[in-house]
Amino acid sequence: RAYDPAALADALVEWLDAAAPGRVHLVGSSLGGEVAARVALAHPARVASLALFNPAGVAPPEPSDVDRLADAGDY
Repeated sequence: RAYDPAALADALVEWLDAAAPGRVHLVGSSLGGEVAARVALAHPARVASLALFNPAGVAPPEPSDVDRLADAGDY
């Protein structure tokens, strides 16, 4: 359960309630990106901005140039 994004989002909101009342700027990468996105969706009034970098659980709409090179064995 340590890596359950829903539980981590709930824990983050609990911590924010205690440490940073009001609106916050969230930044997340990988698993943290999924957690930040869940918080933003569940508590939009708490989030002033959201920046996601390669968030887990979000697939790009199409392969990138790097993905195509890697698939071809050229990267």
